[in-house]
Amino acid sequence: MLALANGQRWRVADDSALATGRPLDAPAVTVGPGLLGGWLPKAAGYNASARVEPAN
Repeated sequence: MLALANGQRWRVADDSALATGRPLDAPAVTVGPGLLGGWLPKAAGYNASARVEPAN
């Protein structure tokens, strides 16, 4: 589950993982449209993503 500062909550919608390999202390995260109608989060300083869906 991803909880953003603006109150949005997202859950990973596929079998991927968002393991960073290192702790991230409040990184800037944006969630934008992906291909084929899904949503993809992007965290500043981290180059990985997983398809997510709204959790609230």
